[in-house]
Amino acid sequence: MDFRLKSPMETIDVIVTDSETDKPVGYLGTLFAEEIMPDQTYFLMNVFQGMVNPFTDDPNNPISEEVIVLPEGDYHIKMIGVDENGEMYTGHDFALIDNKPAEMSFNDYEPGVIEVDESMYTDEDGHHALWVHTNVYDDAIDVLKRKRVRL
Repeated sequence: MDFRLKSPMETIDVIVTDSETDKPVGYLGTLFAEEIMPDQTYFLMNVFQGMVNPFTDDPNNPISEEVIVLPEGDYHIKMIGVDENGEMYTGHDFALIDNKPAEMSFNDYEPGVIEVDESMYTDEDGHHALWVHTNVYDDAIDVLKRKRVRL
């Protein structure tokens, strides 16, 4: 995940919300932002891998220590920044959990062991080789198109 601040923040909480209802689903962590400078792009690795610490609705212990795996679906990763005056700022981006494999169909040859001979070679893109043509479909692409995510 990359992000850029417009102004200095004291802390930034990173949470996951349901993308349709915006209801908080779980907690990912807090950045203590004293060394994060505005107008610079920062990159965080492995921010979201489909797991969160769920919220408990218990004011004495609002975040569970248990880590749960979220079901497939689309979510928002929301960053909630607090500046030195206690003002809150939010930003979010789309995340999709999709564990279903893409569908793949083969136009020339079926998957498996194929005995190849030179009569099977064709010329494409300036190369004389055995070309295997496939179609790949993943319904996650339809979700991303609806969300207008850049592909």
